[in-house]
Amino acid sequence: LANALPKPKFDTLQQELEWRIASKPTRAIEELLTDSQWDSLSALADSVPEAFLDGLWPWFLKLYESLAAYTSAAPPAYGFRLPYASDFRFVGENGNSEPPVLLEALVIAVEKTAKTNPAKFRGWVAIEEANSLAPIQRLIAHGLTFDAPNTSSEALEFLLADTRRLNLGSHRDLRSTTKALVGACAPYWSDAEVAQFESLV
Repeated sequence: LANALPKPKFDTLQQELEWRIASKPTRAIEELLTDSQWDSLSALADSVPEAFLDGLWPWFLKLYESLAAYTSAAPPAYGFRLPYASDFRFVGENGNSEPPVLLEALVIAVEKTAKTNPAKFRGWVAIEEANSLAPIQRLIAHGLTFDAPNTSSEALEFLLADTRRLNLGSHRDLRSTTKALVGACAPYWSDAEVAQFESLV
């Protein structure tokens, strides 16, 4: 996956359709994300979240970049690329359904790092927030909810910096992640910050 090449160039739409039907290059990546063989990773992410992010985040990033390289669909008009590539199923967003094990481990690592080492989490956000892939934007937004009394202003800045972040969510609720972020952080906003958010929406 790290060496995945972009999809070939085609002279006609028919050629591209035939190639997609024959190869579906994203299938292997999608199956990897939803495979159930990664049971031990959640425990690892819970016990050493920072080491988990340091060691495995580059791999996840290459995974998403490979998906993006093989996906020709344009991003939603008001959103980021790969809006439904990762079914994170964050708590509170999608009922009681269990997330795929690999994604659950990643979410645990982000949540625990945000809670136990805010400086580390902020450093990760500073590097990744410019990435225009929806799964990464959702992870950042979700992480910002876990220390809301201290990250509320950063969460507002995150939303103000790119209006596409008002539309972060799952295929079940297109704004579920954004709503969770606002719900967690808005109680800690000053009157001026509330006014800023209201002007945004």
